[in-house]
This record gives sequence, structure tokens and C-alpha cells, in this order.
Amino acid sequence: MIRERCTCESCTLWNFLELWYVTSSMDDREQFILLNLIPDIGSLRMKQLLDAFGSAEALVAASEAQLRQVEGIAPSLAQRLAEGCRAPRRLDEELHLARQAGCVVLTQVDVSYPAPLRDIPDPPLALYLKGTWTQADRVAVAIVGSRHASLYGQQTTERLAYELALRGVTVVSGLARGIDAAAHRGALKAKGRTLAVLGNGLSQVYPPEHAELAQEIVAHGALISEYPMRMAPLARNFPPRNRLISGLSLGVVVVEAAGRSGALITADCALEQAREATLRRWRQDESPSFRLTSNWSWGRGNDEHKSSMAYQPLWYN
Repeated sequence: MIRERCTCESCTLWNFLELWYVTSSMDDREQFILLNLIPDIGSLRMKQLLDAFGSAEALVAASEAQLRQVEGIAPSLAQRLAEGCRAPRRLDEELHLARQAGCVVLTQVDVSYPAPLRDIPDPPLALYLKGTWTQADRVAVAIVGSRHASLYGQQTTERLAYELALRGVTVVSGLARGIDAAAHRGALKAKGRTLAVLGNGLSQVYPPEHAELAQEIVAHGALISEYPMRMAPLARNFPPRNRLISGLSLGVVVVEAAGRSGALITADCALEQAREATLRRWRQDESPSFRLTSNWSWGRGNDEHKSSMAYQPLWYN
């Protein structure tokens, strides 16, 4: 049932004062973080709303009636949005949790927001980061695959990640069991950089047995999530998470993936984002080798940042 706001004179004045306080006491980045805290609104829907109202400030200030006027916004969603935008205490609590965990929260208005994610169709409003993301991480390759990988698949993945990291390529994966963990370990063994994109909030590590691995990643890269700090690792969180793995990378390598796996969703995301994607299966009597070519130029100011990188596994005969 939709609860209507009271329209009597005293309540209308109170609602106006409440709205004025919320919108005037927050800066742009805090408004993005507040919007990101509203549950069950996809990034594409939020982008639609931002486009409709022109700015985060206007969206946060919108009334329930104004929200209902946006195409595709049901009354229940309009109510949830309006109520979520008037919960500054939740924002304060979230920022406190992030500071307590040693995380920073980056938004689309921050200059340090990872540039590759600005180019994808549905960039996250806010990005929680524990560790560091550097400009060098723009040269990155994602390695993903089965959680139930064979021993040979894990060994091959670890070696591949090791060789990439030796060449200065950041390895991106999802901290999951199997191929993901092997990719992170390979990069760390080469003393390279690696990024782990999680499907839960950074108040916890999932899976829990990777807590020590997560600490190593923080020291040589970052744990990254778009989800609020206390978000549990729900199954529905992982498909959207996969677009960030591919979005942070120039290409995706899939190792030992089942037909409907999250790894193949990541490969699909890569293609939608105009990234490279490759699926490789090496025989046990072969070793993975590869050629890396890059043409890298840095833009300044309003100049375009252009890069191209080809990842080509080669087969030994």
C-alpha cells in the first residue's frame, strides 16, 4: 500500500523544511552516495532518473509526485526513492562505517573515480574502495572462471596472472573460489597489482576463507564494491558486479567456465562495453604464452584518453 504524505498546512511546511535541510546540507558527492544507498534500483534506472532531473541535487529534492511522472517509475518505487532521499542519518552512518573499515567512497563527481568506469553504459553512482586505484591500473586484464576449477586450470591461471603482472598489467578478478583466487595469487606472487571486485559490502570478506588473500590485495591493489558497507553477498548482486570487472579492464580472459556461469556474463559485459573477450582452454601438455601490445597516450584537461591493447594467447605446438 502506498502511503501518501499529509498535505495539511503544518505538514506541508514541515516537509518543505525537511527537504531544504536534506538538499542544502549535502554536497554533490554525498547526494550520489545517498542515492546509492536506496535499495533495489538498478544502475540503468538510476541513470534514467538522473537524466530526467538533470542532476543528483534535483533528483534528491524531487517530490514523490514528481518522481511518479518519470516514465517507468511505479508509485511504490517513487515512494521508496522519496523516503530514501530524506534519510541523512543513514548517509552519516554509512560514511562512518566506511571510515571505520579504512575505505574511501568515490562518486562520479570525484576526479579520482576510475576513468574506465565512466565509459560503460551504467557506471556505479558510488564506488567503495579499500586500498588504491592508480592510473597504472588502466592497463588491466580481467581473469575469471569457474569456482570449481580443476587443479590444472588454477595452476594455468596463476601462471598467466603472474606473467601479466610481471609486464606491468594489473589483474582484475572477483575474489571467488577457484579461478578468481588463482588469478589474484598469481599477480601477487609477481609483486604486481591486482583488483578484486566484490558482490557484497566491504564490511566483510566473501568468501570468508579469503580474508588473508584480501589483506594482501589491499596492500597491492584494492578491494572494490558498489554496494553499501553492510550489504550481504546475495546471489542477485553478482551479475551486476561482473560489469565492473570487465569495465575496469581492457579485456577479459575466461578459464574453465560453465555454460551459464558468471564468468560468461563477464565476457558478455566486456563485449557490450567494447572490451576484448577470449575463452581459452589449454591442454595439459601445453603452456600458456601470450603477446602484449599497447599503444598508450595520456590525455590532459579535456583531451581524450585513448588506449588500445591486444591480448593474444599463443599455442605451443
